[in-house]
Amino acid sequence: EIWKIFALDSKIYFQTFNELFVYNKQTIQNSTFPSQISYCFVVDNQIYAATVRKGIYKFDGVHFYQDHSFDLIANNIIYGIEKSNTDYYVFTQKSGVYIKEKNKELTDWKHEINEKLKKQIIISATIFENKMLIGTAFNGLYVIDLEQKDYYNINRSNSLRNNSVLSIFIDKEKNYWLGLDNGI
Repeated sequence: EIWKIFALDSKIYFQTFNELFVYNKQTIQNSTFPSQISYCFVVDNQIYAATVRKGIYKFDGVHFYQDHSFDLIANNIIYGIEKSNTDYYVFTQKSGVYIKEKNKELTDWKHEINEKLKKQIIISATIFENKMLIGTAFNGLYVIDLEQKDYYNINRSNSLRNNSVLSIFIDKEKNYWLGLDNGI
């Protein structure tokens, strides 16, 4: 079963929970993950594979090797890795958001919304133009302004048809598209 498809360096990647298939316009090669993964993420042209319970790995094009700078969250299910300026944000399913600032260790994100997010189930996330968008399973979308530090919540009580935000996409006109349980 293919769970994610993405492009990088003129190659197409197909991700299952056990293998990564790479199509380079002529052949298909596969690499087996070191452990069952939740998803792959591309950040700064680097592929990261977040395992279900054994940490985060980087892919060098042939092999996976563990990135120990993320060991703090090794026992978490990861639903997103994003970069804003020089900071990496890691979105865990049930433990909120972590941040790895340049030349520093990974730590719990110190933002008031993070305590609320720890009580939610995060299932999608992205960062776009200093806005962090976090989709949850039961309370819709949180939009956080990374510069102003304020946030708001869009959910079924104020405009969504469903509270489960499975995916987030931003188009060329900077519109937010949300994939919900029952449509877009």
